[in-house]
Amino acid sequence: MPISNNFQAQVQAQVNLGRGDEIGRLSAGDKQEVKGTSEAKGNLKQKLFGRNQLSSKTTDTQKAFADKVVSELNGKVIDTGDLKSYFDNLKLGSDGSLKGITDNLLTHNQALELLAAAKERPSLTQPERPPKPAAMTGEKMRTGAQPSVTEDTIAMIGDEGRAKDFHPQMAKALKERLGDGHGALVLQTTSQYYNNSDEMKAVCRFKDLKPPKETLVNTSKLINANYVTLGGKEYGIATQAPKVETQEAFWTMVSEAKVTTILDLTRRDDIQKHHIPKYRPHGEQLFGDVEVAATSRKRDGVMNVTNMEVSGQTGMHDVKALHFPDWPDHGVVKMDTFKEILSTVKNATQNNPGNLAIHCTAGVGRTGTIFAGLALSDMAASGELTRDNVDEKLLDVIVQGRQSRGQFFVQTHSQAALLLEYAHGLVGA
Repeated sequence: MPISNNFQAQVQAQVNLGRGDEIGRLSAGDKQEVKGTSEAKGNLKQKLFGRNQLSSKTTDTQKAFADKVVSELNGKVIDTGDLKSYFDNLKLGSDGSLKGITDNLLTHNQALELLAAAKERPSLTQPERPPKPAAMTGEKMRTGAQPSVTEDTIAMIGDEGRAKDFHPQMAKALKERLGDGHGALVLQTTSQYYNNSDEMKAVCRFKDLKPPKETLVNTSKLINANYVTLGGKEYGIATQAPKVETQEAFWTMVSEAKVTTILDLTRRDDIQKHHIPKYRPHGEQLFGDVEVAATSRKRDGVMNVTNMEVSGQTGMHDVKALHFPDWPDHGVVKMDTFKEILSTVKNATQNNPGNLAIHCTAGVGRTGTIFAGLALSDMAASGELTRDNVDEKLLDVIVQGRQSRGQFFVQTHSQAALLLEYAHGLVGA
C-alpha cells in the first residue's frame, strides 16, 4: 500500500478492492517512511507501540501497518461507543486517547473503523508545564518581605548545649543572623505561608508538614511538592515519599514537570514503618493516564539505579531513578558517602539539572541536606563560596531552602553540622 498524506483514504481504497478482512501491511521501504512520520507526529505513540507484546504471527510489514494507524491516531480521542466491532486489543486512556495496541494483526476494516471513529474528534489539548511561581526567580527570596523566625528554629540550630558540634564562628553567625530580623526561616505551620487546605491535608504524609504555597509544584493533580531555589538557582523539586493513594499524583508530576532524575533517600525501615509503596514498577504499570515502564535495573556504587520510560499527555521521556537505601531518618551519612551521593546526582542531572526530584520520607531533612550540598558545591566551583563567607553562605542556603520547602528543610542539628563540615572542606577552611 503506498503512503500518502491521506492515509485513511488509502485504507478505504483497499476496502473498496475487497480486501477489508485482510491484515494490513506496509512494505519494508514504506516502513522506514512510516517510522519517520510516526516520530514526527508523536514519539510517545512510537515508543509505546514498540513495547507492546506482538503476536507471534505478526510480520514486520503487518507491524508497520498497525504502527502507522497508531501514529495517525496520536493526539486523537476514540469514543468506543462509535465502534461497531469489538476490539479487545486497544489500550485507551481515561480521556479516550489511544495508548497502544496489544496485537498488531489489524485488518483494513478494523483500521478504517478506528480512523473513522477518531476523525471528527478534537485533538487532545497537551497541557504545558505550569508556570513556576514568581518566587522561583530568586528575586523575591533575596529582596522580599521575610517571614519571622520561630523559637523552635532558633533552638534547633542554635547553641543550646550543642554548639560544640559547630565551629564557634558558625554558632555566632547563626545567632546573629537569626536575631537581626532578616534571617527568615519559617512561619508557624498554621500560618498563611503554608497550604493548609483540606485537600492538601489529605495528601500530606505528615499532617504537621505542609508545603509553602508560593513555591508549590502546580500540576493537574495536587501534590505535596515544592520547587527549591538556592542562591538564585532552581535545583529541582523536593517532595514526600508517595503514599499509596498519591502514586498517581507523583507520576503525573514527573510527567508534567519533565522530571528526568529521581533521588529516593528512604531506608527499608522507613518503607515498613510509613507504608511507602513500591511505586517504581519492575515492568510496565499505569498510574492514571501515565504509563511507567522500567527498562533496566543495576547497582552503581552506592545507588540502586532504575531506568524508566514515562509516558503521559505531555509526551514520553526517559527517567533515571536513584535509590540510596542507607541514610537514617533525622540522621546523617559519612562524609565520603555524602560526597558520592552528590557526585552521582550531578552526573545524572548534567544534561537536565533543573529536572531533579528528591524525596526521603517527608521530603525535608535528608532531602534538604542533599539540595543544600548541591548548592554549596556550585558556589564553591563558581568562587562565590570563600573562606571568608562560608558560614554566612551556608546559613543563606538553609534560609532559602526553608523559604522554598518549609521550616524543616535541613531538619536536624547533625544534618546542619554535616553541611558545615562539607562547606569548610570545599574552601579548605
